[in-house]
Amino acid sequence: MIINASTIIVTVIVVSAIGFGGLQLIRQFALQIAVENFEANQAMDEKEEKSRKKKIALADAAASSAFQKVEPLIQKNGAGTGSRPNTPPAGIEMGSSTSTSAGVVPSSAEVKEEEKLKLLSSDIV
Repeated sequence: MIINASTIIVTVIVVSAIGFGGLQLIRQFALQIAVENFEANQAMDEKEEKSRKKKIALADAAASSAFQKVEPLIQKNGAGTGSRPNTPPAGIEMGSSTSTSAGVVPSSAEVKEEEKLKLLSSDIV
């Protein structure tokens, strides 16, 4: 085999062309993997968002249901507008809104908030 300048130059050009082609092939493969990974992440995000919206809808439905159960009690205590009265009925002390054992009826907003907290805490555990 003859080793002179022309064979060295031809060898360098051939090796460079093969290297460039190989790098392009690797680049396309990496791009394909990245695109598939991006699409998979998008699908997972959409699934999580759908699940989150479903939980919010269930919490809202539970809060509405709880309010419907509590609303007659609120109206019996003299608050015909569906809101908590400013003064408690005779014989009942003013206490915190969460102490229903003392006879204080929580407002509808407080009931909704408590139900949401209960549902969220039960989902976390």
